[in-house]
Amino acid sequence: GDVVGALLNRADRTISYFKNGTPLGVAFRNVAEERIYPCVGLRTRDEEVVANFGATPFVADVAALLAGDRDEVLARVRATELPLSCSRGTPLLLQLLHDHLVHHRCGRTAELVARDMHAAAQGSGGGGDGSGGAPT
Repeated sequence: GDVVGALLNRADRTISYFKNGTPLGVAFRNVAEERIYPCVGLRTRDEEVVANFGATPFVADVAALLAGDRDEVLARVRATELPLSCSRGTPLLLQLLHDHLVHHRCGRTAELVARDMHAAAQGSGGGGDGSGGAPT
């Protein structure tokens, strides 16, 4: 018989179906439920269903599907333009680095980055590009 597969993509919040490994497309969008339950309907007597929740390999190429999703996400990230300065007027890269260091309790290093941010904002070094004035 045929093999019907279902794929819940939490990243895209979609549910797609497959028949014998061939994608049938997205059936549901904006799936926000935390818990979902599979359901199978049968029409005639003596029909039978065998469910596979990962105990045996799936017919669809899940690795290729995940790679495709990963490539789409990376393309969207790469296409996102970021400003060179944040709303505080400091170089964005230095501000992100500073906030990361503060969050992870790296106080001394955060102080050094803050000094470079101040110098960059004053125009006395750093060049405003977030490099801290390091040679390239």
